Amino acid sequence: MNKYKSKIEELEQKKEFDGQVVPVNPKHVKPLGKKFKYLPKNPLFKAYSLLIHGFLNIVGPLFTKIAYKTKIEGREKIKNIKKAIVISNHVMFTDQLLARVAVKKSKIYFAGDNFNNKKGIGGLTLKAGGFIPLGETYSEKIKFAQALEKILKKNSYVVFYPEGSLWPEYEKPRPFKRGAFFYACKFSVPVIPVFLCFKKAENKKEKFKIVSKILDPIYPDENLKNEKDKIENMRICAENSYISAYEQFYNKKLK
Repeated sequence: MNKYKSKIEELEQKKEFDGQVVPVNPKHVKPLGKKFKYLPKNPLFKAYSLLIHGFLNIVGPLFTKIAYKTKIEGREKIKNIKKAIVISNHVMFTDQLLARVAVKKSKIYFAGDNFNNKKGIGGLTLKAGGFIPLGETYSEKIKFAQALEKILKKNSYVVFYPEGSLWPEYEKPRPFKRGAFFYACKFSVPVIPVFLCFKKAENKKEKFKIVSKILDPIYPDENLKNEKDKIENMRICAENSYISAYEQFYNKKLK
């Protein structure tokens, strides 16, 4: 049983769709600070990063297949896309791994809240695996944008969670924030929507199966000259693609 179900229902009733369901322990959070480097050039860090990415690329498909009997649909839609912003519904503690496996990119990065910048070896490993904090202050946001530009120039993917917070095992799509689409327009790259769906397991020993649906890529509409309109158009298109995928997969209307 999902132990977060009651909290999710409470927030859903209040229409607080970005509310925090999973508690954050501030003792484990490492503040960014002025000296924080988004893309360290330290040779040891680079070597560790290559090791972590390599390990995840090998183990990730095996783990997700064994743990969730994961099925991936629509990968052919992105075979010619070299750089992009990927969006995913934030519904699993392991959905970073699920997104990595779905798009099958050798090196992939993940944008997330500052509180995911952890202390110790766990935080270092998360960063080496591609985590980049969104930043809260003006200078942090500037550094984030600069790092994002460098990553995309290297033909990589960056995953955003436009719903905001993690709601474990939540089936429905939630309203999107504009951040992912702002950067997609800023750097003229497509958004690749990935929608994680839960399928009931065929026997009692299994919890559920996960279907990772890669939906049609969304490109900035260059006919829209107003930047705000361009961002909002992408956001609405992405939301609608999630809603369509949800209603088709679960065979029911979104309420």
